[in-house]
Amino acid sequence: MLFRSLRTRDGIQKSVDYFSRMVVNDSRDARGYAGLASAAAMIAEYGYGGTPVKVEVGRARAYARRALAIDPNNGEAYAVLGELATETKMKNAAPQVAAALADLRRAIALDPGNGSAHEWYGMTLLDQGRVGEAYSELRTAAELDPLSVPTTAWLGTTAYLERHYRDAIVYARETL
Repeated sequence: MLFRSLRTRDGIQKSVDYFSRMVVNDSRDARGYAGLASAAAMIAEYGYGGTPVKVEVGRARAYARRALAIDPNNGEAYAVLGELATETKMKNAAPQVAAALADLRRAIALDPGNGSAHEWYGMTLLDQGRVGEAYSELRTAAELDPLSVPTTAWLGTTAYLERHYRDAIVYARETL
């Protein structure tokens, strides 16, 4: 988890190696597939793969679905599906946004300690203009995953939009 949280090319590759070994050692452990789903989603988001983004997104979805087939209460898998829906939605596609929000809420309900789920939920809320709710979710995400540079960066932006200028400066400096 630490390597994936760093969101560097090497960190995500290390997490892929780790979760791949988990799957090989126990193909009935949903956590390995969910970890691979999350890593593939980040590879797609940051353009770290040697394959097209569409391929990585498809891979992430397949791993998430496999995790849910094994464990229908795997919060990480729901978080990935929610994040993928927010990334691939068309402008103002209300049904897709609603599905993304539902998956992210379910992920948080199943695993309240998942910083990425809170971050992605906060970003989706921000995209919907729900700045106050987004700020709260992103603060939770930063508390849960203080090493996440993207979370801190989004938190700085949201603090600025909420007119919490001192906090925005602090988060911006922390991001840098």
